Amino acid sequence: MEARCLTIDWDRTQVLQHFANRGTDKKSDCESSRRHQSIFRWRDFLRPEFPRPVRIPRTAILTILERQSRRENHFALYARDPAGPVLLHRRTSLTQRGRHFWVSIPASVPIRGPSGCSILVMSRRARLEEEKLRQLNEELEEEENRIKAQKERIYAPVVWKRLGSGIRIQDLKPVYYDQVLQIIEECYFQEEVLCRNSNLAEDPESIKSFLNVVMFNLKDRTSIIALDEPNEDAIAGFLILKAIHKDDFGSVFSRVFHVEGEAHKKCIAFVNHLARKADVFTELDCNIFLRYVLLCIRPEYRKKGLGFQLMLAAVDVARSLSIPVVMGILSCWTLQKLAKRIGMKVVVHEINYVEWRDRFNELIFDEPGQGNYTCAVMAGVVPPPPAPEPPPKTSEEKVKITREEKRKIKAKKKKKETAA
Repeated sequence: MEARCLTIDWDRTQVLQHFANRGTDKKSDCESSRRHQSIFRWRDFLRPEFPRPVRIPRTAILTILERQSRRENHFALYARDPAGPVLLHRRTSLTQRGRHFWVSIPASVPIRGPSGCSILVMSRRARLEEEKLRQLNEELEEEENRIKAQKERIYAPVVWKRLGSGIRIQDLKPVYYDQVLQIIEECYFQEEVLCRNSNLAEDPESIKSFLNVVMFNLKDRTSIIALDEPNEDAIAGFLILKAIHKDDFGSVFSRVFHVEGEAHKKCIAFVNHLARKADVFTELDCNIFLRYVLLCIRPEYRKKGLGFQLMLAAVDVARSLSIPVVMGILSCWTLQKLAKRIGMKVVVHEINYVEWRDRFNELIFDEPGQGNYTCAVMAGVVPPPPAPEPPPKTSEEKVKITREEKRKIKAKKKKKETAA
């Protein structure tokens, strides 16, 4: 009777398949081997009736098959599939001969699995353990995905506003810090009044010192940024903000940094003079305010009202942080005009550029630009949030009718009936 046998090679995790005809000569076995040359070769045989046994360590057997005291045990035969084991035969005989194991399967069982995979011998207990392990891995993966989604929601930036042009205003996250510093160096130094007149862009020490101060303010985590969504979230502009507490503010507040470079020292001296003269806490009776430190819009996004939208979104930031006052040291007429539109109507202190001179009585800011005559410290109270819209009416209100009106309605109906 023809029987098919399998020799299991646990070291290479594959199965050598063979048709063995008991009691036949070597010629028939050789012809059979030619038909299945892709699966086995003649050197795999030691005797005509049996395949060549493969030496396998007992430790490899014990890891997959349960070690039994009896020489013959019945196992379920499965095919190894990426989606999981596929049952081929429920009752398969496993025989141990010396140190080697043999598996006999009936001729009705296909030689290869449903997806062309190799045949695997697996006990019921091992199969259940493998299914349990796969289920645990799936549950673990689902839990990891859920935790990852929660972290993304927690650390996701707050979107303050979306504009019709595809601009999204959101929190300025650390991932954008390097790009922000690069844009300041490329666009801000050449156009801001104080930086341009002090030639800060030509002084490497001043540039480094200025960017260090900017990085310190960015770490306050209150700044906002405008991103162009249609253009792969390219940076359109940003507004650096910083919350100033009354206990932290003083005459030396802006001088705690190690300022380097002559150009940066000129700018810091001018800003410190304004900060000492302007007492926002006393003027507006507050203990904290949100300062507009630096506003920068890239050239291709200017003249679209983006600066005003950023300053307006900063008011929402102050409101969300329960900060009652916003304040800014505004060096040009354009920013002063925008500040008045968002509610900064209180001019705490103002100084003309022509009045600011060095020790030799020479102008420091001799070319402020057209219309830029003063640098002003402006502040304003954060308005309360807008009232929520009333909920839509689900049902029409019933109109109350008096008894007299009901009588008149009945009388009209009677007249119509009599006329008809």
